[in-house]
Amino acid sequence: MKEKTLKAKPLKINIAWDTNTQSIRGSFVNLIITIVILGLFVAGALNDDIAARLDKLSGAMVGFFTASMGIWAFKKVQDDKTTESGGRVS
Repeated sequence: MKEKTLKAKPLKINIAWDTNTQSIRGSFVNLIITIVILGLFVAGALNDDIAARLDKLSGAMVGFFTASMGIWAFKKVQDDKTTESGGRVS
């Protein structure tokens, strides 16, 4: 009697590239922005000169991050609507 062996499919996770749309994932862009901002927080905590400059740029940083997340979330919702309705956005 032959025993069946289960072979697991290789797990291919590509966090940066969306193979369906052939483009960079928006979530990856937001991940990079978040990592950079966290790095700036650490640098600002260790250096007063950097902290003063970050204080001046804080409004622009928050605006840029919020816009990036908002655009990505809007596109994600629109893509989900398109998928659910079979290609039409209502």
